[in-house]
Amino acid sequence: MENQPIRYEPWPAWVKVTLIALVILAVISVLPWIFMWSMGMNGMGMNMSGMVSACLAMMERIGR
Repeated sequence: MENQPIRYEPWPAWVKVTLIALVILAVISVLPWIFMWSMGMNGMGMNMSGMVSACLAMMERIGR
């Protein structure tokens, strides 16, 4: 009897598809946060004091 090589795929196709889908979902859910953070930091010139003062002013208007 001849020894035929056993051909197998170390990662089945359904596992690859599932991993790719999870990576795509992670990227889709993280991109808006990265975009909002980068736009907020660029809009303030990398200065967080503007955001802090705006939050404090809003809390003062609410009346704590």
